[in-house]
Amino acid sequence: AGIVQYNDWLEEECGNMAREGLRVLVVAKKSLTEEQYQDFEARYVQAKLSVHDRSLKVATVIESLEMEMELLCLTGVEDQLQADVRPTLETLRNAGIKVWMLTGDKLETATCTAKNAHLVTRTQDIHIFRLVTNRGEAHLELNAFRRKHDCALVISGDSLEVCLKYYE
Repeated sequence: AGIVQYNDWLEEECGNMAREGLRVLVVAKKSLTEEQYQDFEARYVQAKLSVHDRSLKVATVIESLEMEMELLCLTGVEDQLQADVRPTLETLRNAGIKVWMLTGDKLETATCTAKNAHLVTRTQDIHIFRLVTNRGEAHLELNAFRRKHDCALVISGDSLEVCLKYYE
């Protein structure tokens, strides 16, 4: 069971908004009986009073409630770049400095943001590094990237970690 019941529409719309560079927020609700609420509140208070691993315990209690919720709507918010981002990136590139953008965004949002910030040009090829879990997969994916000329790389943190483990 997930936070909300999976449906193709939600997945597709989240992807569409992410490709447009929007921050996506899914709004959902869950009705609780008085008994369910009292149980949650007791567990929540107990977790907040915990001396060890308080943050983890509180998060676990909250996550236990955030299951099988009813989808209400989906919103997309434009997150504008700060004023000096583009010229700063251009100055760094002109100085021969390689620039990395680290983000927790979905890959589609990160790609759109990189284009908007002129970190990559609109026509530049972008290699989206597929998820790798071992040295062999990382080797194949790195070789595919190396064969490309003037190409930007988009890689997830998990795949980057695998690559750095084997190729320092």
